[in-house]
Amino acid sequence: MATTTTADQTAESVDTVKASLTTVLLDPATIVRDECNAREHDTEPDADLINSAKAVGI
Repeated sequence: MATTTTADQTAESVDTVKASLTTVLLDPATIVRDECNAREHDTEPDADLINSAKAVGI
């Protein structure tokens, strides 16, 4: 069975999601870098990473 979505239903869904989001302002000075998850060498993105970001989005 096929279903259809109207523009009003889509806008309503987006509004519902937006209403549930929270913005948190962070002081960059308080952010701690995770030493186990930080690349220091070979930091340029390779072709696989670029293609994945294009296909899936970021």
